[in-house]
Amino acid sequence: MDATNKLFLEMAEQFAGLDKKQQILLIEKLNRNFLEDVVPNFSKKVKEKYDEDLEFDVEPITGAVKEISKFIATVHTPFGDFYGPGSTEEIAKAFACANAEQSWPKEIGLKI
Repeated sequence: MDATNKLFLEMAEQFAGLDKKQQILLIEKLNRNFLEDVVPNFSKKVKEKYDEDLEFDVEPITGAVKEISKFIATVHTPFGDFYGPGSTEEIAKAFACANAEQSWPKEIGLKI
């Protein structure tokens, strides 16, 4: 088992040891931190690299999936459009940015 998996299992055991109220408080804090950081950090990265601002489209979800997520956000980047679902518009935008971040173009250095 690698170090990342071991750490994850330790965290899962610690989380399971918390009472329900503590678990909810921890999840809410992690969500707030995620929301506060991911969109502005990704926006700054795109601005610095491409000198462009992010644009979003957010639409309500209809149908059976609506029970899980209420919104779908699309973030338009210079390297493509990325989607994210969420129970709020802000969460959907954060997931869209997180998906785009995972697809950030890798620099290829060629030596001749």
